[in-house]
Formats: sequence, C-alpha cells, structure tokens
Amino acid sequence: MTLSAVALDAMGVIYPVADDLRDLLIPYVRTRGSELTDDELVELFRACYRHGMPARELWQQTGCDWEDGALETDFLALYELRPGVIEFLQAMRSAGIPVYGLSNDVAEWAIARRKSFGIDEYFEGWVISGDVKLYKPDPAIYSLLLAMLPCPPEDCLFVDDSQANVEAARTSGLQAVRFAPDADVEGFAGLQTLVLASRL
Repeated sequence: MTLSAVALDAMGVIYPVADDLRDLLIPYVRTRGSELTDDELVELFRACYRHGMPARELWQQTGCDWEDGALETDFLALYELRPGVIEFLQAMRSAGIPVYGLSNDVAEWAIARRKSFGIDEYFEGWVISGDVKLYKPDPAIYSLLLAMLPCPPEDCLFVDDSQANVEAARTSGLQAVRFAPDADVEGFAGLQTLVLASRL
C-alpha cells in the first residue's frame, strides 16, 4: 500500500476533545445561564451539524446573551490543537501528500477554528457535515470526499477516532485507521511514521 493522500477527522483527531457537545458546549452554556435540558441542547447541536442550522440560532435558543458573537468567540477559545498536528501537516506538505478534512461539525465553528489555529493552508479541501447536510457514517458524505481526491480511494488514508466512522470509510473503499489510545494508531508522530513508511 502506497498512500497518496490523507483525510483527517476533526474532533478527537485534530482537536483532542472527542465530544465537544458534552465536554465543552453543555458545560459552557450552563455557566452562561441556559436552562435548557441536556436533551434540548443535543437537539440544537444536531440541528447545526446535521442539518445546517446557523450557529447564531443555536446561541439564541440556548437563552444565553448572544452579544453579537462575543459569546461564540469566547466558547471557541476553549478548543485546542492536538500536540503534533502542525508538525504532521508540515511533514505531509514536504512529502507532497495532500491532506483533506472530513468532519461532523457546525459549519461556522469549523471555519473559525481553522482560521484561529492557522491550519487551513495545509488542507486541500474540507467536507463539513453542517455545510453539506450529511454526516458520518452516512456513505454519501464519504462520496463527497472521494470526489475531491487526486487518487483512487484505496490510496487515501482516512483517520477518525470513531470505529463506526472508520468502518464506513473502509466500506467506501478508503484505507482507514482509528486514531485513539489502544487503537490502530496513537498520536501524530505514529501517524506520520505510518504514512511515510508506506511510500518507501
């Protein structure tokens, strides 16, 4: 197997937090006075990342003070990049291996994070569920990634922290590994070794 492209999930891979709804959003809106139940917040979040509802509507419906986006900026500052991701992206660029993103995410938040961390320059393209109104593990969202690739599906490695998403990627013809402790590959150093070793 010689890998000619890589596609990365965002939550749990590029960003360490795997469940940003429960680990970041729900605790955050609680501190800002939202009285919605967890189930109601789940439905709002799903409306954004699955069906493309604007993030502004989510904030307004939480009952928090929107303040022309200041609340969202404050919330997005809670995200961090996983250690090693920049070095990995630079190594892929040096090796001439294009990198793509495929993520279940709120469209506006995905863009804002990438700009904040300055990582967009390393990616050839993105498929974001909130943009396309499809979400993993639906095979249709993988088809959108396949249409972007400069190589056959079997020459692209997809990396996700969800086993269900990995299996769906394999069904779509992609190579795929689970990125998590005690899984197929752990950390970006290990991922870099895996990708570059395929080209020797």
